[in-house]
Amino acid sequence: MKPISKKKFEKPIILIKTLDSGDLLVVDSNTTVAIMDRFSFELKGGFKGKISHTEFSCRVVDFSRDKNYFVSISSDSKETKLFNIKTKKLIAKINRHHGAIACVAIDLMGRYMFSCGEDGKTFATDIKSTKLAFTLPVHVDAITDIVFSDNSIWLATASYDKKIQLFSLSTMSPSHKLIGHSSAVVKMQFLSNNRLFSIDKDSNGIVWDIKKGKVLVRLKGIHDSVLHVTKSSDDEFLFLGTALGYILVYELEKYKLLSAKYIKLDSSITALGFNEAQYSLMIATKKSELFFYNIFYGEKNLEEFVQKKEYASIHKYLEVNPLLIYTKVMKKVEIIWDLTVKKAKLALERNDKVAAIKLFKSFKNIPEKNRIMQKIILEYAEFNKFVIYVKQAKLPLAYSMANKY
Repeated sequence: MKPISKKKFEKPIILIKTLDSGDLLVVDSNTTVAIMDRFSFELKGGFKGKISHTEFSCRVVDFSRDKNYFVSISSDSKETKLFNIKTKKLIAKINRHHGAIACVAIDLMGRYMFSCGEDGKTFATDIKSTKLAFTLPVHVDAITDIVFSDNSIWLATASYDKKIQLFSLSTMSPSHKLIGHSSAVVKMQFLSNNRLFSIDKDSNGIVWDIKKGKVLVRLKGIHDSVLHVTKSSDDEFLFLGTALGYILVYELEKYKLLSAKYIKLDSSITALGFNEAQYSLMIATKKSELFFYNIFYGEKNLEEFVQKKEYASIHKYLEVNPLLIYTKVMKKVEIIWDLTVKKAKLALERNDKVAAIKLFKSFKNIPEKNRIMQKIILEYAEFNKFVIYVKQAKLPLAYSMANKY
């Protein structure tokens, strides 16, 4: 897989976010902010926050999607600071925690700033009034992550206490506690259809039904420490970035692991994001690099192969990028395959094996298709006998063959 673009920064990128304007926002470990065009990735603006972060496995900085406010943990992790971006002034701060502050966030509607601590407490500040608005249910150990659902109804906090607490922002009330992890929960990602993905320190991934508060499925195949999580804009794919620089990808209908080594970079993943405009994955690494990957890399080549009926070449591309199976061109190929199978079966019913083999020719170098072709040809070798049984009204024998084939 080759990136469609690559940017080098002075410090590692610790936050990637898509703003309401469609522009991309990236923030480095010195809270230097860059606003980038979502199509060209060219710099459109930015500023320096000058707050240094040395630990950023948790979210230590966040921005409102309207680009009016940003929140950051202080360099000594003792205060949460909220700034007005236009005035560049500090407008609120929280120093109520007993111990270090672990992570911060601004909800998707830009209403509240959240400060989560190692003391298990979460304080919410009303951004307009800059006053403390409410507190969330307390965890008995340090909080590791805070996330929001796309519809801004749900909020979830995760903790070293192995639990996830759900809170309804619409009713301002606690909901379920999700209990199912055997170690500290480190990262979460809300999904569509009232689902939540979470992963713990031992690399155990769970997809939850948040309305019922129950486990939907436990994901298999995670063998590395997951540092960051994101999803595609249509909720079709889930991406996990690891300490060893791997990107794992799952499809979110049957929760199948499509690749444990979808992308391999040479340093730890420090941030992940998804650019809906180009349907591309954004990956930041500890080496201060930011990569942009088209997750359907190779799709144009597939279109050329389809025109030339070089279907075996398509199969080779699928080995490089398994996500191509979900493209429109591959759906077209499957339609062509289904029609080919129907035509070949009709030829075999006429006892025209040569015609059937000729129809299958374009697919014969694809192992899985070739196995199906051989099976069909083998089964239809008995078709004439079946026809004779029917014509002779030997129905028990005919039904026996029909059941077998």
